[in-house]
Amino acid sequence: SQTFEDGVTVGWEWYPVVGGMQDWAYNWRDELHVTIEVSTDKNPNFSLMDNYWDVNREAMLVWMEQALKGVTGLVTDQMSGLPLDAQITIDENDRTLRTDADAGDYHRPLLPGEYHLSVAAACHLSQNTSVIVPSEGAVVQDFSLQPTGISGTLSDQATGEPISGTIRILSGTEEVVSDPATGVYQISLCPGTYTLQVEAAGYDVIERQVTLETLLVENFTLSTTVEQKIFLPTVLK
Repeated sequence: SQTFEDGVTVGWEWYPVVGGMQDWAYNWRDELHVTIEVSTDKNPNFSLMDNYWDVNREAMLVWMEQALKGVTGLVTDQMSGLPLDAQITIDENDRTLRTDADAGDYHRPLLPGEYHLSVAAACHLSQNTSVIVPSEGAVVQDFSLQPTGISGTLSDQATGEPISGTIRILSGTEEVVSDPATGVYQISLCPGTYTLQVEAAGYDVIERQVTLETLLVENFTLSTTVEQKIFLPTVLK
């Protein structure tokens, strides 16, 4: 009979499989697929299934419990708190996994030790951190990613006082209103080139083209609108 060290064999060293998905899934989807072989008979009679289950039940449960070890957590948007479709790269094994876009959670089985994680999501600033995976259980590492965007203040050109106004993106749907007490505004945007339009009651409208890479500060000083007076001619009789 053939034996394997620690009960494990490297499949491709044992025999090749044409059309299998295990290597493909690991390389392209970062998934761990497993083939569990419990009999030397490739086609055992169904009547033997109960016996196979009883013999291998504990081993299968222990294997499934490995999914609860390693690192796990949530990736959310810093401003809204909503879950993100993000990528988590583990430097030590050069593998990338994705969060569940609907829930923002991720899970990765890892052996005990220190690992360095890099997290990225579209239109957000990336983050890096290190974690220590314990010998039992999992380390929880959540991420709150700051969205890229533009922020700044609106103020009166003459007095410097804050102004409440509307900042909108032309050719888009995004617009925000600045804080009337501070004049501060903030708008989340993906990197790109935009034309900002600033409008406030009693002030001239301003348009400005900007290029956003990560975070951009754009302050606006507004001048009061000059009133136009219309003089009508006086007709003397």
